Amino acid sequence: MIARIATLPLLVALLVSPAPSEGQALNEAFLRSTALITFGKSAGTGFFLFRPVNGDQGHVLLVTNKHVLPPIGSPQNVQIRVTIGTGDKAAVRFVDIPVVGTDGRYLPNVRLHPTPGFDVAALNVTEAIVKQGIQGAWLPLDLLSTPERLKNENITVGDEIFLLGYPNAIFDARNASPILRTGVIATVPSEGYAFNDALKKQFGLPDRIDGFLIDANVFPGSSGSVVVLKQQSTTIGPRGETLVSGAKKVPYILGIVSGSIPIADTALGTTQRMGLGIVYSSEAIRAVVELFPK
Repeated sequence: MIARIATLPLLVALLVSPAPSEGQALNEAFLRSTALITFGKSAGTGFFLFRPVNGDQGHVLLVTNKHVLPPIGSPQNVQIRVTIGTGDKAAVRFVDIPVVGTDGRYLPNVRLHPTPGFDVAALNVTEAIVKQGIQGAWLPLDLLSTPERLKNENITVGDEIFLLGYPNAIFDARNASPILRTGVIATVPSEGYAFNDALKKQFGLPDRIDGFLIDANVFPGSSGSVVVLKQQSTTIGPRGETLVSGAKKVPYILGIVSGSIPIADTALGTTQRMGLGIVYSSEAIRAVVELFPK
């Protein structure tokens, strides 16, 4: 379905040059671009991405992880927590989004990453937005980072990031805003990451991901959180000096959180989270987006 939504041009324009306003660390539109996703007792996060089709018309996709969605086999919906209506009539509600049809298969509004095991998925929620009057900010597709941007702007290990999501399904009962957390890129984002045999065997991790690791606390509910580059006014020069930089001024979407790497404490006989998060890249997100027909 292609729908004309009156607020879309304004919100897309808001993030075409998405530098924060004075005194802001992050453009507030990001805070309006996320949704808590639940089914049964499970919870995760998703974020809205606008895919233009023809001028100011397009689809709004809810990007998340495959494991946040219910499994195939029987008809299933997810519920997304969003703002409905405007002004005095605005209210926060859970809205049902059908995901699995009566034939036990994912519906046409669902797309999964084409590489088996890659934990990225998206839902076309345009129809629900139009019919239910869902309000929010749809992040522009151009905000996804690219390999060229990573290289040209030297976005790499040590750069700071923001994560927006709902760890442990925590939310403010008065609104749909996410929890903002911070972290640091921990591995080279342009190289992907290959897990060693011990980690794969112990925790069921994949051979490799199109993504990177982050130094950040990631908990259940954080899955599906958007990872955003924190803007930086300075950078380190070739001799170690601090330079005023024109780069790293755009809060690019670097990827999506998938989970965390645990650590087995043999002394205590327990498994704990060690503060390392797994992130699939913006290119992995783009690969899912491109599966939807225009």
